[in-house]
Amino acid sequence: GESPANSEPVFVDTLPGSQWRYSGGGTSIVQLAIEEASGVDFSEQLQRSVLEPCGMTRSTFKQPLPAKLSANAASGHLADGQVIAGGSNNYPELAAAGLWTTPTELATFVLEVIKGWHGEPDALLSQAVSQDLLTVQEGTSTEPWGLGFGLYLEEGKTIGFHHGGDNAG
Repeated sequence: GESPANSEPVFVDTLPGSQWRYSGGGTSIVQLAIEEASGVDFSEQLQRSVLEPCGMTRSTFKQPLPAKLSANAASGHLADGQVIAGGSNNYPELAAAGLWTTPTELATFVLEVIKGWHGEPDALLSQAVSQDLLTVQEGTSTEPWGLGFGLYLEEGKTIGFHHGGDNAG
């Protein structure tokens, strides 16, 4: 929350697990926990543990976008259609706002979540983790949310998931 931060400070104001709220700040705390537990920079840890195992060779959490990938990247735009100065924003909140990817590679990750949901043995995520991601959390808002994904439900069962993303550029 202090300069050069671009957001308010993150603090715990409810008992974890007692209430659902969308939390980019909470995701930043997860980023910090991953770095502290692994002793490795978040972007490198996610490269090793998620992107490479999924074959996502055109995806990264590195900020700014590395030159070898930037030649194929579209410029970011504001809601009014203007191009972001410099072509893109750099976000220190890598876990919440730092993924650079392609539609095909994002679909690859989505398929890994689905494989985990079904308990396929070669899935990136275990069935338990995938089901946690895609299960309605207590105290959810008017629309059902899992852990990081909005959910589509039919008769109380998850039939799909989504996340629109909403970062400038």
